[in-house]
Amino acid sequence: DKIVIKPSWEEYTAEEDEIVIKIDPGMAFGTGTHETTSLCIKMLEKYIKGHEKLLDIGCGSGILMITGAKLGAEIVDGIDIDPAVEAVAKVNLEENEISKFSVVIGNLVDDINEKYDVVVSNILADTLMELLNDIEKVLVPGALVIFSGILKTRKYEILEKTEKYNFKKIDEKEENEWVSYVFEYK
Repeated sequence: DKIVIKPSWEEYTAEEDEIVIKIDPGMAFGTGTHETTSLCIKMLEKYIKGHEKLLDIGCGSGILMITGAKLGAEIVDGIDIDPAVEAVAKVNLEENEISKFSVVIGNLVDDINEKYDVVVSNILADTLMELLNDIEKVLVPGALVIFSGILKTRKYEILEKTEKYNFKKIDEKEENEWVSYVFEYK
């Protein structure tokens, strides 16, 4: 409701309660226009209360890290398998005046040794289901996990898989053929 995403070449004067994120289309996924990114931003806006430690798995352009930080997350980290992401995300985070962040190049949570209050992942359903095997190692008790990138036709597969782990579904949003979930780690 209060997040505005603008490219650097556009002029925009923010309303009093708006948060402006500057991001340009580039080599990494995530400009805020795709339904899956939009769903994640809506969930972050709803659930970030301030001072959280956030991890974005499949961070792409860094847009979800930027959103989390601008909403009050104290530390934002990201991981992505694509080596080009490191430079792109760093530029975008710095352009948005975010200083407490790190970007790791690696697979899912293999190279993450911290624990987080909020984990967001906007990747395809098969990869999300694979991620469930190891995600608990990066979660504090009570952590929130936001999953997006799920086609409606695959949503029940995700729900069925999360039932095998310590996750409780607390929210769900749909946009066109996509769905996003928020789970609480018990």
